[in-house]
Amino acid sequence: MMLRRVIGGVLLSLMLLGTMPALAAGPLDLVPENASVVLRFKTPEQTIVKVGNYVNNGVPGVGFLIQGQAPAMGVLISNPTLGGVDLKQDWYVATFVQKNAQPQVVFIIPTTDDKALEEAVGENFSFVTHDKWVAYSQDEAAIELVKACKEGKSKSIAAGLDKRATDLCENSELSAYLNLVQLREIYAEEFEEADEKLNEGIEAIKNLTAGAAAQNPGMNLDAVWDFYGKLGHALIQGARDSQSFTIGVQVTDQNLALEELFLVKKGTKSDLLLQKNEPDELRVLTKLPQDQLGYFALHGDTKGMIKSAMELASSMFGENADAKAKVDKFSAEMKDLKYGSIGGSFGLAAPSPEGVITGIIVTEVTPAAKMLKLSREMSSGYKLEIPGIKQEITVKEGAEKIGDASIDLIKVKQEISEEADPLQIQKHVMEVVYGKDGVTQRLTTVNDHVVQTVGGGSDLMKTAIDSVKAASSTPTSPVAGSRSRQLAKANLIGMVDIPNFAVKAMLIANDVAGKDDIPPLPIPLPVNQLKGLKIAPNFVTFAVGTEPEGLRLRTEVPAATVMGFYKIFQTMQAAQRQPRQ
Repeated sequence: MMLRRVIGGVLLSLMLLGTMPALAAGPLDLVPENASVVLRFKTPEQTIVKVGNYVNNGVPGVGFLIQGQAPAMGVLISNPTLGGVDLKQDWYVATFVQKNAQPQVVFIIPTTDDKALEEAVGENFSFVTHDKWVAYSQDEAAIELVKACKEGKSKSIAAGLDKRATDLCENSELSAYLNLVQLREIYAEEFEEADEKLNEGIEAIKNLTAGAAAQNPGMNLDAVWDFYGKLGHALIQGARDSQSFTIGVQVTDQNLALEELFLVKKGTKSDLLLQKNEPDELRVLTKLPQDQLGYFALHGDTKGMIKSAMELASSMFGENADAKAKVDKFSAEMKDLKYGSIGGSFGLAAPSPEGVITGIIVTEVTPAAKMLKLSREMSSGYKLEIPGIKQEITVKEGAEKIGDASIDLIKVKQEISEEADPLQIQKHVMEVVYGKDGVTQRLTTVNDHVVQTVGGGSDLMKTAIDSVKAASSTPTSPVAGSRSRQLAKANLIGMVDIPNFAVKAMLIANDVAGKDDIPPLPIPLPVNQLKGLKIAPNFVTFAVGTEPEGLRLRTEVPAATVMGFYKIFQTMQAAQRQPRQ
């Protein structure tokens, strides 16, 4: 008896399920699987407040103007009065790309009153209503696709979404999902011809540069174009292997972030290439001074990248047998090196014999002493002469001593002929940036690190050595704070304090203008005001990181950066008004 009741209950449940609508009450279930692009606007009422708060923290007062324009958002969904629209729920727009035709657009909007919404939108649209959602479009064929989804006659896009893409959309105030599989089908003919057209383009470039190549028998320029051709074919292959691309804009009161997710099919060439470059926490950033204007860190298949670069360099030297032999020797010996991450920082200094650009590069490598030796050998005796440019590198081993560290000094001298630089503009710029004697580099080793500096004199190298030995940054430092908001593991991170960089660059430009044949600035700068301008250190950051079958990119712009530029603008504006007063 009990078994009979259980079986009966199951049969009754199945019968009831069969009479229920096939569609769950979700907006994405109204979007057909062949939609090319799906846009999502998260809870507009809250999002417009967040955007206004962010802008207010960058330019006080302007955010209120943005928040006051909320009713105008109705224009974006062909409902200018927002009649019947629920601003507390997400909005969606599905687009169907058509080859050689205008795309079809379907709005999927939450409603407080579906009849009021239909009346506000107008009779030029066709409608499908489901629960508290209304889909409408001026294209009847697109609405028929939506109806088929509602009635369970065709699949919706919801079932095929990768969870990572869904999560990115959920965590973003504004997001877009691109169905690359469907787009690739639409433009299948173009994809078939892509490789051939790229090859034709590379051959055309070779023909155009044949004259320059003939004048430089020691340089094989065709190798450069072949290298770019390989990169182009890799990008085409990535497009063929692609599944989807999702982009999301995330807004808080203090930060605006743009995050992108590119997914490829598992086991494809693109997937295997991505997995060869595993991401890392990039702790090498903690081994750099924490008061610089910019930073970068890199991790991945470093040995593979260096191998590719050496193969390119070897093929470029053409008939220059000595240079080719040196590159091949370096390539062979670097196989025994084990690489970690590479990190660097840069800043600006007052004009000096070593220029205004200062930089530090720290490479995690074992054994570091061998890497230093190979770098020294690779640079020694290097000379390059092509029409208009001469370049020479000199190396002095153990030229300086800092504590117990022996420092190699490397000079890169470049001369540009008057024919190539008749106004001597490039010459003056190079002298200001790097110094009149050329680029000055210093190299040494600290434990399992090769430490390199550009400019800054011996003092900068001492700072770099001390930083590597200390290898720590306070959790509250601007650098650490900006890093903590980025991808936890990444292959590349970049950080730039743009407002403070801009102020220092203007002050340096003012110092060198009008001297040594450098023309004066077109407008005078308020030097004293700029020197007294206080802008808290802040960084625009970007990061790139691989993950299973995917690549993720994230860019963050703090409101403090906007505020920094606003302060510069106010300072410049006040200085312009002062003479008139």
